Amino acid sequence: MLARCACNNHTICDDELRPIGVGLFPTGALINHSCTPNAMQSFKQQQIIFTALQPIAPGAEISISYIELAATRAERRQQLLEQYFFDIDSDLQGGRPGAKPLLKCTAGHLCAEAYSSAPHHMDPADHALTGAHMTSGSAVDGHVIIFTRSAPTNADEESFPCSSTHDSHDDGAIGDSCEVRAGRSLQAASDAASASSSLSLTSGRLPQASSAQQPMHDLLHVQCWGAGFAGVDQQQLLALARHMAHMLSQHKACLHSLSSQDPERAKSLALSALQLADHMPAPVKALGSHHIWRMRIQEALMRACVGRGNDWPMVLSVGKKLVPVYEMVYPKVWPNKGLHFAMLAKVSALLECNQEAMNYARQALQQLQYTHSDSLVMEEVRQIMFESGRNSESIA
Repeated sequence: MLARCACNNHTICDDELRPIGVGLFPTGALINHSCTPNAMQSFKQQQIIFTALQPIAPGAEISISYIELAATRAERRQQLLEQYFFDIDSDLQGGRPGAKPLLKCTAGHLCAEAYSSAPHHMDPADHALTGAHMTSGSAVDGHVIIFTRSAPTNADEESFPCSSTHDSHDDGAIGDSCEVRAGRSLQAASDAASASSSLSLTSGRLPQASSAQQPMHDLLHVQCWGAGFAGVDQQQLLALARHMAHMLSQHKACLHSLSSQDPERAKSLALSALQLADHMPAPVKALGSHHIWRMRIQEALMRACVGRGNDWPMVLSVGKKLVPVYEMVYPKVWPNKGLHFAMLAKVSALLECNQEAMNYARQALQQLQYTHSDSLVMEEVRQIMFESGRNSESIA
């Protein structure tokens, strides 16, 4: 019974997508998941409300998203398998890609693999969400995807053999039959690699769980592919995995600082994580501008700056960078987008950028009229648009 409830409950959220409880709605639980949903759910008192986001023909299936859509297809597949026990790739023609790693290196909680082509089915946006800038030049294709999952603490004692099907190795590469006994958690790997109004100023994303709520040890799995990784050796691959571990641990610590009401430290950690994203070990130069983990770090930085209460120019700057990524990962109409535009409108108004505030408010209203039609958020955005327009006229 508990397992059935866990798979069929709905997380009840307020107008700004902040979780406030859990509800069991038997009829609502009949609606299936889609990564391209045609409807969304919202809550009013003790009711769940489903809103169509596009015309739905009579007899067509209504679908919602069970999970956060701002993720790669491989990440969504993993989460849905673990939480809801179904595979979004099961109906795809041709089955799973048959790619085998050209090179694999594991040490403790770190595992890194290099492929000649994508090891997962890819959605159109995934090319950008996994893209990396390579040291060999901007025209060279390179992609990196990172998976994390909790591991029992006794996994610290595990050791894994390095293996390779690479044709050649640099002199400094770890041998095919070597064994690395690192036994390091994500945090330990990072240590080694490093020597409020009704419309809150958030992006509308559901908050991430803090590190205090999760086991201390994470398994980190890095997968790379593309021409930019041709000839990569085991030492380079393991160095990349350790660098990624450091970056993700900084992000995780940032989220913990945010949940502990310490925005100053959260900002410092987010900036540190961005520095790591911008300075990667060869053959990677930096994560791409639309990489999914760059997006997540930027979101954390924006939240930290909002929490400090005096970093509005940075909030606006980072928020603008998130817009093209959100347009890529979310449907044409989606509540997260409307709330993000509403936040940008409010910050622009605070900075007296009246024209920008009007433009963002207009974009917010285009979304919110469908997703938040009778909410306080909608009323506040209308007020921002009115006041920004009046200020623009007085200045002119």
